[in-house]
Amino acid sequence: MKKLLVMALILMPSVMIAKKQTDLYDKIKGIMLTELDYVYDSTSNKPKSYINGPTEKESGLPHTYSSIPDNPSPLVVLNGDIKDMEELKKYDSNDIKSIEIFKPDNTKVALYGLRGTVKGVILITTNP
Repeated sequence: MKKLLVMALILMPSVMIAKKQTDLYDKIKGIMLTELDYVYDSTSNKPKSYINGPTEKESGLPHTYSSIPDNPSPLVVLNGDIKDMEELKKYDSNDIKSIEIFKPDNTKVALYGLRGTVKGVILITTNP
């Protein structure tokens, strides 16, 4: 019995120390919802096309798209680089050193252009 108890105590710390690995994508989706009141989904960041107006054949110009999508998401900056949400699936949320959230009414969002001022900015720094 004593041997079994010793074995259990030896194995227990490794179980308690293990972290659940989750991707950064899920964590940031949650932050967008709770902190910035934004629901990220399949329509986020899709280019807005101009349907009204002359067609390419009529005008001789290529079909144009707006630079601002219909449903822009908050801007995500990871270690100084702007990232697409799908890219965050490559990162483990346990590697996060810090996350800063700037709401659209914060003056710091102006540093990140129009997309930052529309929905806000999420700055993520990971451990080296």
